Parts: sequence; structure tokens; C-alpha cells
Amino acid sequence: MNAIQENKVSMFYKVRIFFSENLAILGASVAQLITHVANFNNKVDEIQQYDTEATENLVGHTVQKQDYKVTMRDLTLIVSNGVKAYSLSLGDKVTAFKYAINKSDIDNARDTNALYACERIYNHAQTIAAALIPFGVSAAKITDLQAAVNNFKSILQDPKDERAQSTAAGSKVDIAIKEADDILIL
Repeated sequence: MNAIQENKVSMFYKVRIFFSENLAILGASVAQLITHVANFNNKVDEIQQYDTEATENLVGHTVQKQDYKVTMRDLTLIVSNGVKAYSLSLGDKVTAFKYAINKSDIDNARDTNALYACERIYNHAQTIAAALIPFGVSAAKITDLQAAVNNFKSILQDPKDERAQSTAAGSKVDIAIKEADDILIL
């Protein structure tokens, strides 16, 4: 919350405390006050919920995504080198360099481009899996690469989505503060 929101919410808590201490007496005179105070208290709880969502630490999503990318990259390099070695053993330089990739190609690529490159190498390796075994690429490595590609793909947009949700929750704080103010005006 910014300073203005923080001041407003602090005032709401003071009002909440006032009513919790005096509602029994005041409610006897004004029957609708009990309903308004309940609505107000619910709105203050809602503000807290939205603020918690808006200020949640999102670093874990980025770290997890990076970990998955590194795993995908490392497995892709192993498989790519096997494909390259196999292709060169056949004298097929076109295929060897078509599926060759290096660490910086993946590290410096945008996430979707890195994903597509790794997925392309996986797809090719899968079609020649048996031929790659003598070149240090077991079926298990290819399966591991598939899992790494799928893991990375599954969380590709998580950090961005979480930031969008956080921003939306921040906007809801403003709306809920206005709604709490409106309840107090009644």
C-alpha cells in the first residue's frame, strides 16, 4: 500500500476498534448500524486480503522458471552434442549443424525461443534415439529432456501471470477502500 492507502486503512482499523467497543450500546439506538458495521468489517478484511495478494513476494516464480530453464538447457546440450556427433559420423554436416546449439544460444534467447529450440532438438533426437546410444545419449536422457521441456513450458508465463495478478489485487485495494469509505458515509 502507498502512504495514502496506509493512512486510510489505519483510520479504518481505529473505526473498527471503536465499533467493537461501542456497538452494543450504539446498536440499541440504531438497529441498522449493526448491519453497516458488519459490512464495514468485511470490507476491511477484503482490503487486507487484496493487499496481501498485491504485496506477495513473487521471486520464487522467477527462480523456479530459471531453474527449469537451466535444466532444460543442460539436457539439450547433451542431446544436441549426441545428435551432432551421430550426424558427423554419417558425414551429414547439414543435420549436424541444424541441431547444434550452444549454452549461450539458449541462455541469451528469449524464453519462448529457447523453449522452441530445445523442443526441436528433443523431437529430432526422439526419432533417432536408438542411433544416439553409442554417442552418449541414452533413452533416459531423451526422456529427461522431454520432462525438462514440459516443466519449463508449464511455468513459462508464471512470473508474468503472477505480476498481473498482483497488480490487479493492488487495484482492488483502491476499490475496496472507496467502498469502505462509502459504508462509513452511510
